[in-house]
Amino acid sequence: MKSNVFDFLKPLVSGGVAISTMLLCSCEKKAVSSTSAVPPTNTDTTPIVTVYIWNEYLSTGLMDEFKKRTGIEVVPKYYESTDEMVEGLKSDPGTYDIFLCEDGWIETLAGKRLMRKLDHTQLENLKNIDEKYRNPAFDPQQEFTVPYLWGTTLIAYRKDKIANPRHSWSLLQDPELNGKVSMLDARPECYDVILRTLDIDLKNAQAKQLEQASEIMLGMVRDRGLMFGNDNETKDFLLRGDAWVSMIYSGDAALIASENKDVSWTPKTGPLAKL
Repeated sequence: MKSNVFDFLKPLVSGGVAISTMLLCSCEKKAVSSTSAVPPTNTDTTPIVTVYIWNEYLSTGLMDEFKKRTGIEVVPKYYESTDEMVEGLKSDPGTYDIFLCEDGWIETLAGKRLMRKLDHTQLENLKNIDEKYRNPAFDPQQEFTVPYLWGTTLIAYRKDKIANPRHSWSLLQDPELNGKVSMLDARPECYDVILRTLDIDLKNAQAKQLEQASEIMLGMVRDRGLMFGNDNETKDFLLRGDAWVSMIYSGDAALIASENKDVSWTPKTGPLAKL
């Protein structure tokens, strides 16, 4: 569970986001400390690219294939939460060559000079990216980012505890599920989920509406035992039965459902209802 819920639930300071879009960003390179957080694993002159990324988001096979094709070794450094990622960029400047980031943080990190602009002349495959993923609102000219992963967020549940969950985000606020609900510790997505129950679009939300969403989540923590966790913790909550219902990434829901017959998700197809 998140240790400082009140800090986590501070209103957003940036604009709208596209939920679950993950991006590879170029870090601002500065003088590298002699105590690098990711020491080179090779002892020869093989070039290295250091990637700061969620665990399980970069397969060993992909890294091996990249080295085979380019001669460059990929050295991954893993983080378990967005807050940890941001603090890592601040405390270890110059350590990471690229990093994975949720789109809602791009404006903030760029403003703090924690990443630098991309050199598009070196990115020949940009032209192969589907048009709908180019020039997003949070990085209109793709100055800092290229898309890496895209997915959806939904509700996973224990069908041995809940036979017929309603097809709605408001299920997370059901009083009958007190102490059995968890949400991802991803600020933009949490705000989006709560605002949907109020029939408000996050992209158009006003400051007072974000404050209202904060108060709702704080009330869920204070009065209903709402738990927060990263993607791995959220999966564990469900598998252990600590949570019966959870906001979760669709890929993770499918994975744990394949491992545990008591876990399912909603919706199977189509968008999740707002209310």
